[in-house]
Amino acid sequence: MGGHIDAAQPVQAKTAFKGSGLPIPRFVMTKANKVNLRAGPGNNYPTRVVYNRKNIPLMVVAEFDFWRKVKDVDGQEGWIHKTLLSTTTVVWVKTEMASLISDPTSTDAVVLKAEKGVEGEFLKDIKGKYAKIRINNQKGWMLTDDVWGVIPE
Repeated sequence: MGGHIDAAQPVQAKTAFKGSGLPIPRFVMTKANKVNLRAGPGNNYPTRVVYNRKNIPLMVVAEFDFWRKVKDVDGQEGWIHKTLLSTTTVVWVKTEMASLISDPTSTDAVVLKAEKGVEGEFLKDIKGKYAKIRINNQKGWMLTDDVWGVIPE
């Protein structure tokens, strides 16, 4: 007897094969000063991009064994060995200008303005559409849509 596919049920693609079991997507960061982004999950695949610094936030979009398929802020995708990545607290401002506010219920309380590319620290707290961020020792709340490195609630 053959199986049948229920056309009413969407087919879900696997995003992890023998992976970590951690949620996908999630953010990680580079933990070495030189990290190769490869075309496939193995050292025999060609290098697409070389990241030349630590603490670059990347989104894990798939896993295969010890390899993580990641996407960077510019949309470039490829594979990195898990030993070159760590849990991220780094965020980058991805809009031209973003406001860090002291209270997520009042957009009037601007602590500072940050330009695209400014690096901050995600303080692991989200309220609605705002994430708690520290930039230059200033703590506050920023729209999750304005930063790369945070997955909204």
